[in-house]
Amino acid sequence: DINFNRNITEYVDGFGDVYGDHWLGLRKIKEILGNHARHKLSVILMNNDYCENYYDDFSIGSAANWYPINFGQYMLVSNKCGDSLTGSVSIEGSSFSARGKDLTAHQCSTVHQGGWWY
Repeated sequence: DINFNRNITEYVDGFGDVYGDHWLGLRKIKEILGNHARHKLSVILMNNDYCENYYDDFSIGSAANWYPINFGQYMLVSNKCGDSLTGSVSIEGSSFSARGKDLTAHQCSTVHQGGWWY
């Protein structure tokens, strides 16, 4: 029940209730990822059928470049989730966009009313 149509400063700093719906913040995510050499990003979908996949070397880049996202190798764990992050419409290397700092050619953060690596 949280509004994700926020400005870029809120996405950098974080928002929401840490005991409920919460966005940790790009600065904190970058800090956590910077404390370790390698990271795995798991994607688990639990609609009708459980499926899981992961990317073996997840990272986000510098604040100066607006936290571009990188995934590493896609690995299928169970069922066929599909690669929706680096597949046919890849966000690999995309910088983060949000209200007030939309770095896309199509104003995606306005159209989709939220911040993301479009």
